[in-house]
Amino acid sequence: MLLTTIIIFLAIMVVIVVAHELGHLLVAKGFRVAAPEFGIGFPPRICKLFEWRGTQFVLNWLPIGGYVNLAGEDALAADEACDSKRQKTAATEARGDELFYRKPAWQRLAVIAAGPLANFALAAVIFTIVYAVAGVPERREGWVLISEVATDSPADIARLEPGMRLLTAIDLTGAEYEIKDVNEFVSYVSAHAGQNISLVVREHCQNFACGEKSLHTLTIRTIEETPAGEGAMGVILTDTMSVHYDGLEVVTQSLWAGARESYYFARDILTSLARAVAGWFGPEKAEVELVGPVGIVSQLNQARTFERGWIEIWSFAAILSVNLGVVNLLPIPAVDGGRLVLIALEKIIGRQRVARAEAIVNYIGLIAVLGLMALITGRDIWRIWTGG
Repeated sequence: MLLTTIIIFLAIMVVIVVAHELGHLLVAKGFRVAAPEFGIGFPPRICKLFEWRGTQFVLNWLPIGGYVNLAGEDALAADEACDSKRQKTAATEARGDELFYRKPAWQRLAVIAAGPLANFALAAVIFTIVYAVAGVPERREGWVLISEVATDSPADIARLEPGMRLLTAIDLTGAEYEIKDVNEFVSYVSAHAGQNISLVVREHCQNFACGEKSLHTLTIRTIEETPAGEGAMGVILTDTMSVHYDGLEVVTQSLWAGARESYYFARDILTSLARAVAGWFGPEKAEVELVGPVGIVSQLNQARTFERGWIEIWSFAAILSVNLGVVNLLPIPAVDGGRLVLIALEKIIGRQRVARAEAIVNYIGLIAVLGLMALITGRDIWRIWTGG
């Protein structure tokens, strides 16, 4: 299973990185920027696939992403800020008006921003397809539903099933508790550990319409009796249900849900990053710790995520695409966000001054990013090795 997880993860990485680079390429083509090569994977080269509008699309051996070479992408310092001989490169051999650095600032900003935006668009499209097939997730206030039941758990023994809506809990004294909130009900269950309770439920809920009522009695497990990764009842609860629409509503509702989900994941990723950074520099330990590709693959393998079918695979791809888009918009050197900041600074401190500093800033940023990735990867490997 580990090999399968690695292969699927690498395939997903190639798809979302190629989408990112295609965003750069298409907008660059719109502004007549020359792009000699577009690579799928990283060199060494396997073969040339085809050529489109002066760009060679090539397939490479290392399946860890992709790239696009824009003519004149890093040539400003050599051409305008430095009084030295012009180097003969693919960039300087192209027509002057096709060089990236000779385009107006707003066009260069658009080309750079197009990569992360392509990732957000890809995520929205994937979520839209998933929701069109599996149903649009919608939250209903006051509803508590069972989404999963662990095998041989108290809920399984009591014949509780996914898709049931919990209405009322009755304890040994006969006191009734109306179930209207997931977190409040979890607290109720914890307070009745080791006791029997009866649950009144409605069965076979679909599109927020349910069947008849039924009564199920089960024993709440204590902390000592509860297996790792399971709750006291052995269920996963939610207040959200997948709703299936007909006709044109399938498209409109899925599109809206896909865009909404992309926004929520982007917001949550930024929040997690902020908490992690605050934890590094603050007095308290970070609540969220960053993981690299090795850690992600390990977690996916342990959770057996990719065994649950194509919906889980593509949902993960959408989340990872949002993640890539967010990270690339961060205002740090060596990523798109840092380049956007440098282009914006041209209007403040002058283009030539930015050009002189750009190579050094990007070099230091690249070293810092690679160093951080090495530390995170090393920590992930250590955790796997020690079972932490």
